[in-house]
Amino acid sequence: TPEKPSSFHPTNVQEKQLSLRWQAGYNGGYTQTFIVEISLDNVTWNNVSQVSAGNGDRWFTTVIEDLIPGSEYYFRLYAYNINGRGDLADVQLAIRTLKAETMFSPLLDVSASAGVGVGGTAGIGVGGIVLGLIGAIIAFIIRRQLNGSKCSCFRSKMRTDDELHSYSNIEMNPQTVQPFYEELNKGNTEQRVYDRISPL
Repeated sequence: TPEKPSSFHPTNVQEKQLSLRWQAGYNGGYTQTFIVEISLDNVTWNNVSQVSAGNGDRWFTTVIEDLIPGSEYYFRLYAYNINGRGDLADVQLAIRTLKAETMFSPLLDVSASAGVGVGGTAGIGVGGIVLGLIGAIIAFIIRRQLNGSKCSCFRSKMRTDDELHSYSNIEMNPQTVQPFYEELNKGNTEQRVYDRISPL
């Protein structure tokens, strides 16, 4: 019968699968086959993998699949050939698979990825700019309405000292246009000249 395998150990343990690796013992001159058994309670065993050894091969690996995440399993190993079954490997393994990771869907695409980083910051920055522009427009409209409610018909009026008593630099506020009249004494024939009168 073949010698028992050695260096039996797990590799690449994941949520639903794992790999087992070992070194073959002397086969007694005949081709040998390795049997990996699995158990959930270390009492009842079932064959889970069968690996045939080629001539000259020393190391072997098998992948155990369809496991339950976060669960504990027991494994043992032996070899057999035409002369019969060899002894179990010295090491019996107790391995717990990884727990399944809980995936959360983000409310705002800040990275994926990778960026809560770039995408989230850019979105917040653009939103802040838009809100700032809206606030500036509203403030401008309110300011115009407040300024329009003031009655300021003329910015300035200057009377010259010439004989004709002419007026210059007369301007009207187009937002609050109101008629302007000068009171004339009855029978007054004195000439007056006005300059820079804005149209109504």
